Amino acid sequence: MPDTFTATIQTNFTLAGLSFSATNQPTADAASVRKPVIPLGFAGDLTTRTDDDTGVVTLDGADHGLTDSDFVDVYWIDANGVNQVQYKCAITDVTSAAITINAGIGTVLPAQDTAVTMGLRIEVDLDFAYADLVALGIQCPVLSHIEIMEEDDTTIMGRVLANGVPFVWIDDQDTVNPLDEDVGKCWVSNGTVAASVVQIGALFDGTP
Repeated sequence: MPDTFTATIQTNFTLAGLSFSATNQPTADAASVRKPVIPLGFAGDLTTRTDDDTGVVTLDGADHGLTDSDFVDVYWIDANGVNQVQYKCAITDVTSAAITINAGIGTVLPAQDTAVTMGLRIEVDLDFAYADLVALGIQCPVLSHIEIMEEDDTTIMGRVLANGVPFVWIDDQDTVNPLDEDVGKCWVSNGTVAASVVQIGALFDGTP
């Protein structure tokens, strides 16, 4: 393994005849790269809304494979055309295509009968101290969500990944570290009906 790792971040800006670019190449002595496959999500409707984090999603078909031991993220588009997610939803009952969910976090569930997509959450091993983080990059070509957590399952950060738009953070760039606790794992899910891959790269000082 190399003694040091380098991340290359290229920024391009073009506006009304103005154009410039910049390259940043931070280095550190450790890195973690993950490329988990996220299975396709399932389209349906929120047919019952009990409260802000409890309801029944009726999927378009019963051939989904979900069980009452699974956790899912629920996606929809709000009235302003913005992607919203309630994540970490526990499935408490499965009756054919009717999936009862409870205790999600994030945006409160939308109005009853809203069209939604339900994505199964996939656990990904990721382990580093937040104070050692030098650069972080996350990207997925389709609508998806990542929840970065401590080892004990406490949420550190939840973020929507919108159709290929990357999330990038670099130390010493006048922005606060998006993580405030040590990372022990993350969970990802798919907000579309086509399987895809989430790319995660963390550059940090210390042993992974």
